[in-house]
Amino acid sequence: MESSLPSTQNLGFCESAEGENEAKSYKEMISTFPRVQRWSCYEGFWYFPMFLEGLMSAQDHFIPQSTDIFITSCPKTGTTWLKALTFAICTRSRLSGSSASSLLTKVPHDCVPLLEYDFAQNPMKRDRAVPLVSTHVPYSSLPKSVVS
Repeated sequence: MESSLPSTQNLGFCESAEGENEAKSYKEMISTFPRVQRWSCYEGFWYFPMFLEGLMSAQDHFIPQSTDIFITSCPKTGTTWLKALTFAICTRSRLSGSSASSLLTKVPHDCVPLLEYDFAQNPMKRDRAVPLVSTHVPYSSLPKSVVS
């Protein structure tokens, strides 16, 4: 079964023939993983295929900065609240004066990008002023450059 994420159209790394081949390669690899209903097992953990493709892309392409702060949580465990809290803490110094927080006009998921989805769509989509990156993947599955 193919990913519901239209990877060859949206993923930033797929803008070239090499990127399209890479996306096809990810889909081929994912099709060989153990499956239960719509979930695929990868490195001992179960993932929804569209996030698994993004995770594999992040493992290959994501370049962390030394200032990055990773927010790692299991789905449905207060991730939205955690993103809002960490974003508010990290950006509080920028709010001196009359400027308003982005959280007043955006949801926390728009303020803090998800590694396996937002960065997979566009690896350059980073706000350098806000060093936050969120993920639902286990520590062992993070790109090796993050854990080293």
